[in-house]
Amino acid sequence: MNLDIVKNKLIPEIQSFRPDLIIISAGFDAHEDDPLAQMRVSSDCYGKMTSLILKTAKEVCNGRLMSMLEGGYNLEALSHCVTEHLKVLKDDTWTVFVSPLLEKLTVCGLNSNCIPPP
Repeated sequence: MNLDIVKNKLIPEIQSFRPDLIIISAGFDAHEDDPLAQMRVSSDCYGKMTSLILKTAKEVCNGRLMSMLEGGYNLEALSHCVTEHLKVLKDDTWTVFVSPLLEKLTVCGLNSNCIPPP
């Protein structure tokens, strides 16, 4: 997926609106290996989208950003997408809380690199 839509449409809209908080509905079913959406978004692209939105959140709303896992139906692709998404958030000076559900999924083998809950 080309990031042009995020860079040239979504980010300018966020900058114009200047929300108090940005909420990411982190659904990963547009992944190239997911059987539903067939939108061909790579795991790396999800990380880049997260980075762009995080940077914009810092500019417009003091970095207030919340992300909630929504879905993805190819479990291997989902684990890669969540990893990319959390890497971006983790590498910043943010407190990242991983829900007990994600911890359970981690134990089931989706992603051994997830950030443990506090």
